[in-house]
Amino acid sequence: MRDGLRVALPTVDVPLNEIDHPVVRKANEQFAEPTGPRERVRGLDDIVAFKVKIQRWRGAVLDDREPSWLLAAGIREDGSRDDFYEALTSSAKAARARLNAEGVPSGGKETFSGPWLPTEDDRDRYAAEGAGRLLAELESIIGELVCKSLLDGREHEGQIAGAERAHAQRVALRHHPEPELPQLGRRRDQHRVRVDQRLGGPQLVHQRL
Repeated sequence: MRDGLRVALPTVDVPLNEIDHPVVRKANEQFAEPTGPRERVRGLDDIVAFKVKIQRWRGAVLDDREPSWLLAAGIREDGSRDDFYEALTSSAKAARARLNAEGVPSGGKETFSGPWLPTEDDRDRYAAEGAGRLLAELESIIGELVCKSLLDGREHEGQIAGAERAHAQRVALRHHPEPELPQLGRRRDQHRVRVDQRLGGPQLVHQRL
């Protein structure tokens, strides 16, 4: 997949679905909603994959569950008549032929898309990205809610979206003045912050690299 996109694998703090690349942006746009324009890669009969096309870039997206995965991508070279989806289908047929030679049942399928499907490493990366995204969102929203509570002394609640689960955050800030300190002749004030958290909500869409 990295070879197909012609990009280096970013560190885990950069979500793969935020890579600045034409086919990634197009996939995000095309599959942002559960319904919309879909053109199936007809040559693959063992999975349901859909086409992503922008300029000379082509991609194949698996969208049968959350999250969606960009399985493969490529570009048509200037002057070339090679079709990306025909090449992908040919590779999947070759993979099936190798399995057939090993005596692995085909289930009546002509293609095998296993080499392009998400691996455990991909899923681990997706989980790690979700954790990093959640932490960043938590830091941002708690800081915002604390500021609001400082201004009016009331309890405030905010919603986090953009992680695997939406998180409702409730912040209450209480002001507790302490007696004057004899040795200093001044008073020290304290603020206490209570954060409550409720879990639940929609999942996030992601792509494989």
